[in-house]
Amino acid sequence: MKFLRCTSVILLAWTSIASVAQQSNSADYKRLVYDNDFTVGLQLHTRGYGISFRRSYYPTNFKKYGLEADLVNLRHEKEVKSYGILPGNSRGFVMNKINSFYVLRTGYFREKILYDRYDQNGIIVSWLIAGGVSIGFLKPVYIEVENPETTFGPDKILIRRYNPAEPQQNILGQASFFQGLGETAIEPGVYLKSSFIFDYFGTDDVIKSIEIGLIADAFRRQIPILYDYVNPSVFFQLFININFGKRWN
Repeated sequence: MKFLRCTSVILLAWTSIASVAQQSNSADYKRLVYDNDFTVGLQLHTRGYGISFRRSYYPTNFKKYGLEADLVNLRHEKEVKSYGILPGNSRGFVMNKINSFYVLRTGYFREKILYDRYDQNGIIVSWLIAGGVSIGFLKPVYIEVENPETTFGPDKILIRRYNPAEPQQNILGQASFFQGLGETAIEPGVYLKSSFIFDYFGTDDVIKSIEIGLIADAFRRQIPILYDYVNPSVFFQLFININFGKRWN
């Protein structure tokens, strides 16, 4: 719900800016057409966050195609962060979380302009569809625990792989991201994406846009993120991207 409320506020503000800009039409304005563009996006979705990249080519004035890549984390919908027994431990940990899951998407997309700008300060609305390969990285979770046999010194804190079946009361927090990196398993899958892009900026060669859409990542088996929970094999996500880029010939 927070995601939907945030998205609605951004869209409302974006639409208001565009409507004001449309009032200052320039009768002799003609949008320049470019052959290439590249964008970088910051992504927030209903299962986490990530970054995205796109390389585009323009076969016509109103269509483009190209390659894209996303790097995101995917969380289980039941994750709840807890904090250890020591105050000030900002890392925290998620009870019953045995693995963290990250996904690298690489695929092909096509984009079609639905509404073109008619003045320099106008808005371009387009629809994008994409699909390709999702490469999942399943990394075990490691935690820091208090050593009951030592009261001080370097041996006071132990690092071990998280096991929900063991006592939880001596957990201090999640260990460094790099702990367990060498035990990461690969999970192959596919993805499908559909979105609307709202591109607003006064200069044709600069891209600043908001993108809102839906992504589905599908894998060959259930991904074991939480212990003793039903884990998904298909991850549906609503997402919003803030994209920045450049067009050129």
